[in-house]
Amino acid sequence: MALAHNANASVQRLIKLNDPAFTHLSRFLGTENSYHAFGAMEKPPVALAREIQLLANPASVASVAVAGNIEDVATNAPLAISRLGTAADDYAYILGMELIHAAQAIDLRLKENPGLALGKDTRALYDAFRKQVTFLDADRPLSDDFSRAHDFILAYQPK
Repeated sequence: MALAHNANASVQRLIKLNDPAFTHLSRFLGTENSYHAFGAMEKPPVALAREIQLLANPASVASVAVAGNIEDVATNAPLAISRLGTAADDYAYILGMELIHAAQAIDLRLKENPGLALGKDTRALYDAFRKQVTFLDADRPLSDDFSRAHDFILAYQPK
């Protein structure tokens, strides 16, 4: 349940980063060299968040008598564990996509204000992430960026 709430919050933050009325940055965090930028990128995290929401439904409600009618209720623990694993992996993708947006917003903000200072930990995260996923200056397929961001989320260890 907590993953579903957090995934939804992450998606909402991601969508707000695309909104020039909120960020005062370009629409969909684009540049003068991009047309779509991150416009279509809202759909995958929304779909993943909805999947997490469905996976959060209790597996135990679909139980039947088992063990020769000795056990009236089954926990369906294997199904619950499988759902949790899928939801956690989906959430890592969502967080990666949110980080792609946040890094792009930082880059655009730095172009406007080169003196902008990032906090020490934010700078470390940003620098490490930018080694894996580069700035989107012109439109390109984003599937590889999604995968690299997902892997980064799973592997990153703050110092």
